Amino acid sequence: MYQVIKASPLAPAVNGKVYRDRRPNNSKKEDVVTNVVTMTGSLSIIQDAVCNINIHVPSIDIGDGPMPDSARFSQLSSIAAPVLKFGSASHFTFYTESIDLVPEQNNQEWFLNFRIRFKQHNNINN
Repeated sequence: MYQVIKASPLAPAVNGKVYRDRRPNNSKKEDVVTNVVTMTGSLSIIQDAVCNINIHVPSIDIGDGPMPDSARFSQLSSIAAPVLKFGSASHFTFYTESIDLVPEQNNQEWFLNFRIRFKQHNNINN
């Protein structure tokens, strides 16, 4: 999924970077983080995985404290949704299972989470 995002219009749309697994703690930019939550069937022909694509956008303060930047989330979502809705190549397929705006635990920020169902198709060589 990292390679899919890097090659998509989403990568240049954010003012930060695309990361694998985690975002730097001190980032104050718009970043995209890809990670794999679970993967089954490590030795099988088809491996199933659940991946997260998290789009981080700095909060805005409108006088009542930090709030999600809904306008920017909407813009980035309109770029990401078509890319992540469904995709395939010779060795994988994926589709979006859900989309949620999620508050960060120890930070006054939010991120847009695309939960992706991913299938890796392994080849058998004789």
